[in-house]
Amino acid sequence: MTVQAAAPLKIPSEIRALTGVRGVAALTVMAFHYWYRDWVPRTTFSGHVVARGYISVDLFFILSGFVMSKAYGQRFLGEYGLGAYGRFLERRLARIYPIYAVLLVLAIVGSALRPAYFAPLTLQNALLNAVLLQTWFRHLSIVGTAWSLSTEWAAYLAFPALVWLVLRGSARLALATCAAACGLIVLVWSYDVSIGELPHLALDEAGGLLAPFGRCFGGFVIGMGLFRFLHSPMLARVGTDRFGAALAVLFVALWLAPGTPDLLLYACLPLIILCLALNTGRFAAVFGSRPVWLLGEWSFSIYLIHIFAIHGRQRMFDHLVRHLPSPWADTLGAVIFYATTIAAAALCFSFVEVPARRFLVRRIARSVHGRAAFAAARSAVERPGALPHKRESKVFSRLDVM
Repeated sequence: MTVQAAAPLKIPSEIRALTGVRGVAALTVMAFHYWYRDWVPRTTFSGHVVARGYISVDLFFILSGFVMSKAYGQRFLGEYGLGAYGRFLERRLARIYPIYAVLLVLAIVGSALRPAYFAPLTLQNALLNAVLLQTWFRHLSIVGTAWSLSTEWAAYLAFPALVWLVLRGSARLALATCAAACGLIVLVWSYDVSIGELPHLALDEAGGLLAPFGRCFGGFVIGMGLFRFLHSPMLARVGTDRFGAALAVLFVALWLAPGTPDLLLYACLPLIILCLALNTGRFAAVFGSRPVWLLGEWSFSIYLIHIFAIHGRQRMFDHLVRHLPSPWADTLGAVIFYATTIAAAALCFSFVEVPARRFLVRRIARSVHGRAAFAAARSAVERPGALPHKRESKVFSRLDVM
């Protein structure tokens, strides 16, 4: 039986609205880490609102599966080997590792100088963090939010298999795989409820193995499924401004309503991504506008960096409260926290992320070109009684003197 692959989709190289929504998600994760737990009790309304910010990490997981399918899925639809797989992993490392490596070094230094602010520093933990395997072995992330990078690295390793299940296989197989991914999210939620977590905060878990990997793989596969069925006629109405407005109202209402189970909020996340991917009107224009889009460009740095800024929160507040009433001090402190984090993220994006990524991608491209040139030259030489092609002859000559 021949397996029919998903038909290639004609979509833009970048969907700006999806980049923008990533920036908005990063800001809500910042709010969650800045205010929740230590400063704002969960029982208050403001504590309840801020506590929901963690679910933006699940939006990142779904977006990652969608974007990976869009950027790399087609390359794995045909025949592929270890070379293509290796280049894919190299490109993913070029995207995520440079800024992470810089911050990991800073966190290790910070952990040695101020151990109370960072995860316990041991040689084993440092090595696991360096190779992004810390969550696999239930170790803490030295860069606090990097637990999600560790789980995503597992998703990248499994990506060719997931392509076969979701993008290459039949629609029935893809739907079954996506249903299993949804079941995985429900399983994580049910497990956390069973051990005492409140139903409206039960997905707020990054420890152990089940929760972080379940959240990551469940969301990642759902995102791949969104890409597979993006242009299904059944989803045409999802891209309208009217649907986008109704979805935004519903999502905000569920977010604000006390006691609303996380699963209802989570169910809105794939619809938000679909709407932004398909919409060409005002709804996508808001998230694709330049200020929001820039936040999306900086979102990865924002996500990793903001956890460092939080360490100085109490000292900053103690200083401000000597000169201002407590509410004003808290507000000004939040403004300073957001401004400094976003500014630092913009600088890291411009001077670390982009230059390092370009350098590494060029190195990968040169390596691929070199291997291809050497293979062509060797093939020409090994053909009995045949002269190499003119271009192959020049390539071989260059390889011979290197």
